[in-house]
Amino acid sequence: MMDGSPRSLTFPRELVLASAGSGKTYHLSSRILGLLAAGVPASDVLATTFTRKAAGEILERALVRLAEGASDSEKARELGRDAHPDLGDSKVCLRILARLLADLHQLNVGTLDAFFVRVAQNFFQELGLTPGWTIADATAEEWLRTEAVQAALSDAGRSELVELLRMLTRVDADRRVHAAVLHHVDALLGIQRQLDPGAIDPWSPDYGVTEQLPKEAVRERAQDLARRLSRFEVPTTKAGDPRKSWLKARDNASKAIAALEWGAAFGDGIGNKLLTGAGTFDRMAIPAEFVDLFGEARGLARIDLAPKFRRESEAMGRLAGLLAKAFDDGQRKLGAYRFEDITYLLGGPDPTGGREDLHYRLDQQVRHLLLDEFQDTSLEQWRALEPLAHELLSGHLEERAGVIVADTKQSIYGWRGARPELVRQVGDRHALREATMDRSWRSSQVVLDLVADIFRNLPDNPVLTDIGVGARVASEWMEDFTELEAARDVPGHVCVHLAPPESGIVPIHPELLRHSAELVKTLHQQMPGRTIGVLARRNRVVGHIMDELRALGVRASGEGGTPLTDTAPANAILSLLRLADHPRDRVALYHVASTPLGEIVGLHDPHDTGSARDLSRRVRIELLEKGYGPCLAKWVTDLAPHCDTREIERLLQLVELGHRWDERPSLRPADFTRYVAGEPVEDPSSARVQVMTVHRSKGMEFDVVVLPELYGSLAPKGEGVAVPERDRGTSRVVRVYPRLERNVRMLFPEVDAALLEVKAAELRDGLSVLYVALTRARYAASWKTGDGSCPDCATTTVVPYS
Repeated sequence: MMDGSPRSLTFPRELVLASAGSGKTYHLSSRILGLLAAGVPASDVLATTFTRKAAGEILERALVRLAEGASDSEKARELGRDAHPDLGDSKVCLRILARLLADLHQLNVGTLDAFFVRVAQNFFQELGLTPGWTIADATAEEWLRTEAVQAALSDAGRSELVELLRMLTRVDADRRVHAAVLHHVDALLGIQRQLDPGAIDPWSPDYGVTEQLPKEAVRERAQDLARRLSRFEVPTTKAGDPRKSWLKARDNASKAIAALEWGAAFGDGIGNKLLTGAGTFDRMAIPAEFVDLFGEARGLARIDLAPKFRRESEAMGRLAGLLAKAFDDGQRKLGAYRFEDITYLLGGPDPTGGREDLHYRLDQQVRHLLLDEFQDTSLEQWRALEPLAHELLSGHLEERAGVIVADTKQSIYGWRGARPELVRQVGDRHALREATMDRSWRSSQVVLDLVADIFRNLPDNPVLTDIGVGARVASEWMEDFTELEAARDVPGHVCVHLAPPESGIVPIHPELLRHSAELVKTLHQQMPGRTIGVLARRNRVVGHIMDELRALGVRASGEGGTPLTDTAPANAILSLLRLADHPRDRVALYHVASTPLGEIVGLHDPHDTGSARDLSRRVRIELLEKGYGPCLAKWVTDLAPHCDTREIERLLQLVELGHRWDERPSLRPADFTRYVAGEPVEDPSSARVQVMTVHRSKGMEFDVVVLPELYGSLAPKGEGVAVPERDRGTSRVVRVYPRLERNVRMLFPEVDAALLEVKAAELRDGLSVLYVALTRARYAASWKTGDGSCPDCATTTVVPYS
């Protein structure tokens, strides 16, 4: 059976809906081992997932299971049951393991981005990539955005700039034009790249308005409507007197219509009630003549406003096009591209994945496709992968395997383009057999019961019913929800803590977070050998919690790392580099002179600007002659006696970043300081406490999970400068509207409907973030919420689990 050639059998074609902790890594490793046991060459398998860590876990699980099967007959029988009958023999496991280790370099288990980069490296000329191109780091990305905005604004016409100024002033009143455009670069580029090629003038929506009138004619009609409205009789009281509320509403609306202030005319009062479908105002039926006149006013408002909003949208489209061109030019100049740019190029008009010479250039024939975390696949990623996937998933049941593993409940990357609806679309198109994994091998039943209690009646939850799209989104989200059962009988514990009250409305609740840090310290002391995950929704909260834990003497690290600015010696060196770039920077001068670094570099007086100039010149010369790595290494060596162990570890990482920077240095030391401030570096600490965002925790698990940031509202904001309208079947953008104020937006139901879909996607992300956060815990979950006191918590004891 093991002659090296594939058997004649039906390979798996399945869409696996794998809930949190249900063993998808085990399932994927089983599929890979099954293919290898059937004689499939390692080079024929392409398995992708969302992170390098997850890819490493899949490959490690496959190797470990083979090794266990080779040495343990019981483990071999498990492999024979779950992966392939032949693997029930330990000798076969040993042969497959030896072959896999020999061919390990040919087995493609990695991220989708890594696969796309590999393809792009082989097709760089066809894709128009600069020879020797690299993946842009955070500093390069910032430079690309800034350069693109400057170039785009320089090329934009005067009339376009005027429309942009109007729109940005309305949406981003607190930002200058350059800063506002910079803030929206990624969103505009994303919309531009997702336009439906069949859409006609997507940046010039007509709003269904066919009649055009000069401004003066609009004003004359409006004044006529206002006069007529002012003469309307209003309902009376029992005494026969006109109702004051009606008089006020009528007169205010009349004035607003006459002044063409449509937002005021329909923002409240009678006009607002009619727009929202209500037939009454102040508990009285609205007379037919009011209904008819406000209907005329609504039509006139659309005629008046549509050309203005169309000009804004066209200006936005022109800007998006200029940004795309400028961004492309900047990338060619720098030779650096983001992962999403590579993906976009691969999925262009002639997708690279469909080229006949793809396998020849990759030096392998991909015949079996396994896609993990498919709910996080973006539209651009699918466009790049679809030709290859379509070829592999269409027919050939006896030749090719196709496995898609997804959980739409864990789709938390909508903000960067994830389209969870692709899961069902692809599954239906290729008639994949659907399987559900609903037993948790991670969490205790106590934790799973909590998850079930929270989500069981989600569409009826008042938190969601009070949100416009809440009930609909909740119903859709629940379509794939199943109440999980624990696969193992392990103890569990759940506790809700009510935090101290906060004074005022603040974006970060310092008292609550301080209380959370104290809870983490207590848990860590009670269970020093257990892992504790502290999960927040925002990076700024992660930083705040890390500061609180340090103040309490609790060592904590973060998955994915944090910038090296979390230690005082590293900050002193960065201040020295800022001083080298700006000798008149008094803050940097004071900082350096007030630390041991000042003695090392000969800067003693925090007010000595002359010495600062000399030091600045000397540092710049040394950086040019020796490079950042050697210069940083010298300063770190001299600083070491003044640092503790962790500070030395972080300084050595700073030296490493310096050597990395020397591969492409700039003439400005401040560029390096920005690079360091934006580059997350894994803390070498083996801390059992890890603080991170929920997004970072994806695919991870902890003995105990603490959620300190549940006070934020789930209500979607729908922020942004543009509102894309998408085709429901393809998710492509067919029209783009400018952001409108609510009172005006209600006059244009097409814009309101498009924005509701944007908000719906944001709310889906929010629900999934909550689900992911709750399902990271093995044994215990604890979170902070609300204001007030919790007397029961004072007597709650959390004990180690055996």
